[in-house]
Amino acid sequence: MITEGQQRAICHVQFGNSRGTGFLVAPDAVLTAAHVVKSADGKGHYAGDIKLTFGGAKRVVVEGARVDATQFDLANDWALIRLPQATRLEATPLQGFRVPADASPSWETFGYSKRAKKAGKAYGGHVVTAPPGKFQVRITSTKDHVAGL
Repeated sequence: MITEGQQRAICHVQFGNSRGTGFLVAPDAVLTAAHVVKSADGKGHYAGDIKLTFGGAKRVVVEGARVDATQFDLANDWALIRLPQATRLEATPLQGFRVPADASPSWETFGYSKRAKKAGKAYGGHVVTAPPGKFQVRITSTKDHVAGL
């Protein structure tokens, strides 16, 4: 189950008509999928201001966040968004983890898909494969389409 503290470290990423989910990984940095923050031509990253709305009982809105141009990888679909300043979120940045190649652990997250939008939704599943540096997951919550998560 996703705790209140974990929800406070997960945010709704939004600019224009684009939206997705981000995860606080440092006091001034949010990790998201590169396709969420790619430019209109699809070749690079969005260069304007991004709005981040962190979840939990006390929602915190951060305006003026920007994609870190040195931390954007469209091919591997990840990007780092820098907050304009370290924000007091009462949230602990999420930590990385290692998954043994032969393991199939369960996972849970909370995200803002196209269907969940502002309210967000909990998702879960199992790790399917874990080659070095990458892993794939199977989503077991199939009631909602998870595009944009």
